[in-house]
Amino acid sequence: MFHYRDDEQYVQKLWMFRRLIGSEQWRRGTFLDVGCGVGALADCVEPSHYLGVDLVREFVEEASVRHPGYRFMTGDVMQAGDWDQRIWDCAVLCGVLSSVPEPGRLLQAAMRLTGGRIVFDISVEGRFPKDFDGLNRWSFEALRSTVEREGWSIERVMDEGRSWVGVVIERGRFGVAK
Repeated sequence: MFHYRDDEQYVQKLWMFRRLIGSEQWRRGTFLDVGCGVGALADCVEPSHYLGVDLVREFVEEASVRHPGYRFMTGDVMQAGDWDQRIWDCAVLCGVLSSVPEPGRLLQAAMRLTGGRIVFDISVEGRFPKDFDGLNRWSFEALRSTVEREGWSIERVMDEGRSWVGVVIERGRFGVAK
């Protein structure tokens, strides 16, 4: 599915995100799903507090059919839009930063829209064959630098030895909690 080697790899990433998002506190806060695709993470939160945004109109239409009680819209979070009218408690970017042209700018846009936490994954530099093209790769130092430069800190890194790691960042806290 999408940019994954197989369905199992996609399912593994979704389970990692569900574990990172899983606390009740997050489920009840306002939740912005950036690059929501077909809404695979919508069931992690209550429908009244969720907005899924994706560039691909067909994904948004499919998400709306799969999750009729949730709100989805086609749009670019790096441009002003309806999602810009509030500060969200949590934003999630599942599989997004590996495939967009300017991942740092997108992460900064999510930081601007989010008051508390952001959950995302990165493709890790050095965990792909050298001839593998098509994904942005991050070093842990580049990640830390990007996050701290904006006044955020890394709260948690979930590294299960795959080509990607899950990351939770929070505004204004410093240090890495394991």
